[in-house]
Amino acid sequence: MRKQIKLIALVLAVCMTLSVLAGCGMFTKDMVKYRDQVVMTVGDEQVNLGQVSDAYTNLYIQYSSYIGSGVTVDSIFQMAMDSLYTQYMKVDAYKKSDGVVTYTQADNKYVGQFANAEYLSLAEMQFVVQYLKYQIFLALDSYTETYITSDYKLADVEEEDTSREFTEPDDMGSAKTYAEKLYNDNFVNEDMTKYFNDYYPSFDINSQTATGYSDYVYGTGDEGLTARVEEINKRIKDYIVDEEGEKDEYPTISAEEYIGWQNKAVKKYNDIVEDTYGINLETFYLNQTESFIVSILAAKYDYTVASKVEAEDTFVTDLQATYESALNSAKAGYNLNPDSFVTFIESLSSTGFIYYVPDKYNVNKEEGGLGNGYVFVKNLLVPFGAEQKAKLTQLKNIVGSTTDPAYIQYRNNLATEIVATDFLVEDEDNNKVENLFVMSGDQVIVNPDGALGENLNGGVVTAMQGKTQDETFVELMKRFNTDTAQHSATYDYVVRVGEVPYSYTSNWVTEFVDGANEAFKAGQYHYAIAVSDYGVHIVYYAKPVEAQTMNFAENMYDTTSAEYRYMKTFYTDRLTIFTTEATKELEETYKAGGLIKINKMFSTFLKDYGFTYDFDAAMEVETDDAE
Repeated sequence: MRKQIKLIALVLAVCMTLSVLAGCGMFTKDMVKYRDQVVMTVGDEQVNLGQVSDAYTNLYIQYSSYIGSGVTVDSIFQMAMDSLYTQYMKVDAYKKSDGVVTYTQADNKYVGQFANAEYLSLAEMQFVVQYLKYQIFLALDSYTETYITSDYKLADVEEEDTSREFTEPDDMGSAKTYAEKLYNDNFVNEDMTKYFNDYYPSFDINSQTATGYSDYVYGTGDEGLTARVEEINKRIKDYIVDEEGEKDEYPTISAEEYIGWQNKAVKKYNDIVEDTYGINLETFYLNQTESFIVSILAAKYDYTVASKVEAEDTFVTDLQATYESALNSAKAGYNLNPDSFVTFIESLSSTGFIYYVPDKYNVNKEEGGLGNGYVFVKNLLVPFGAEQKAKLTQLKNIVGSTTDPAYIQYRNNLATEIVATDFLVEDEDNNKVENLFVMSGDQVIVNPDGALGENLNGGVVTAMQGKTQDETFVELMKRFNTDTAQHSATYDYVVRVGEVPYSYTSNWVTEFVDGANEAFKAGQYHYAIAVSDYGVHIVYYAKPVEAQTMNFAENMYDTTSAEYRYMKTFYTDRLTIFTTEATKELEETYKAGGLIKINKMFSTFLKDYGFTYDFDAAMEVETDDAE
């Protein structure tokens, strides 16, 4: 699942960790009537006492365990104030910027309900409402399960196996620039979407009021309630089966019981919020909504800064020049010492770029394209079963070697008996596949009538409809591959072919390297069968290792390209410079310019709660050493 990716961290109450402060109120409830009193102004933005106390409380929840080891309540309060200054400087600057977009209630029904809602689109505001509910609902789920487990033993929820998920390229969506994509990603959370689809399928954000938790408790007969109850009952049964074995009957919970636990969870959570923040859960939600809006406005300011990076007239030319400088450096280094390329390419990682390949290691340099060098291959491994491995071990002990012809022949015969797992079939009783491989003479080949035969017949990959050969092989890997290390890798496996030094094969199973050579000699999009003690490797030759010649003017936003990955790295470095300069300008304008002010109520608050805070020191702006 792709989680929310943030341009900056959106400041949000730690909804799911309030239990750490249960029974320990941060501020007296008498302060509630003063929450709306303004204690600080940042430009034209007003910050009230509630926002100051909430910012402190949120950070205290995160850092309280470190108090006594260098962290003090005063240092936590300093962090809270610094975060508020930074956030509200950005908000004030954004709202005063040229061309800022605002919305009417006709455009966004939340305008008028929340402060600053007019600066968000309806879609952005809907995300705010839904995401905060999501956080609160997750916290309430935790409390609900606590009540359930006081009466029933539940099996742990199995974590989703993501090892079979191949890394997908970034999705630019409607974004025209990388900065816009980063900003848009603030409003993407697939986990949240799945949660509501699974457990609150009737949840319609367009028709929801501004309440934070009233939709949590199920109504009788709700589709989501049925899913919840079935899930809990399965966990009760799984626990009993694991601990005690199969039984004729198992205890079950009813829908009414689950609703009862939900109501208790809401009451408990509301009590904790009141004790910690001095306000009820409904008010807490409304306050957090407005705080979330403020954090998004700060993100909008950051987006305007980030956009300036790509808006530079020289951005593409500087990017191209940076790449060409790295290319020339690599070329000079490899020409001076070609073998240094070996160290680089054999440890190639997702952050590496292939600027240049010395002729010595370029497989396409010799006539026929069959020189010595490196190629990219994919490996589909179908493993031997435990019983087959035991047989191989027994035979090895008898013949004394895994290279003995009798051992190899026996291992090949065993390969035709492999029972594979089809990981795309969820039913574990029906996901086994036989007859994938047969013998042709003394060689193992793909059974043309088996599950792989349609696309792996005669040594070449036949593309599925609408897919390339590479994509076709990946689809087969999703079904049968147990070598999942390559699933999340940017690059395929890099294998040396041609005259391979003996020492090289120590890094791989020898049969795998031989298979890569065989597939390479057959040509791109071909595969070879290699049987090792692990099982059957289907080694697919994807392409030669060649220099990544980059053209940023054409391919910078092709998210599958090396240009895009290179641009992201360059962009991040350039953005650091821009944001540092922008932050310094903000501080000079607001702090040094006297646009941040506190009043007597702020001083009273500090005195009442024993905080020590030096406002004048906080307003000092750091200068460069060179100045």
